[in-house]
Amino acid sequence: GGKNFVILLATNLGGGVMEWKGPREWAIERNSVANKQHYATNWGYELELVDMSTKKRYAHEWRESWEKVDSIRAAMHKYPQAEWYVY
Repeated sequence: GGKNFVILLATNLGGGVMEWKGPREWAIERNSVANKQHYATNWGYELELVDMSTKKRYAHEWRESWEKVDSIRAAMHKYPQAEWYVY
């Protein structure tokens, strides 16, 4: 375990992709993040939250998909000792 395993979680803390989040969506996101944090802590994993709302490198409508590649690359540099698997 330990920091050899990293879970990347892309979030959009500034609002929704197509519309702004309401109270229900914010509650769901908070519970989801807390659940993943609990899981990571329980198994000794590192949870890396990536705020996709601040990324504006790609201007087209599918930018979130391409920005994930940048986020994975950044995490690989931040956690060089981690083992990387693609599922």
